Amino acid sequence: MQVFFKRELRKQRFKLGINQEQMSELLRISPRSYSDLENGKYMCSAMVLIYFILYCDIDANDFFGRLKDFLENRE
Repeated sequence: MQVFFKRELRKQRFKLGINQEQMSELLRISPRSYSDLENGKYMCSAMVLIYFILYCDIDANDFFGRLKDFLENRE
């Protein structure tokens, strides 16, 4: 899941045209925590995931559908 999420973070950050510090502010976490997320060191909290979906204007059904496909193809 960390691999999927780090790819999504980076993809959305580039789509928004913002740097890591700006993305960390959007997600209400420290720049260091954001860097760790984008590098796949750990998985985010539920609250950060909610901020990510809401503030990056992501379709939740699409996001979780792609996550499901990703997880099913890794097995």
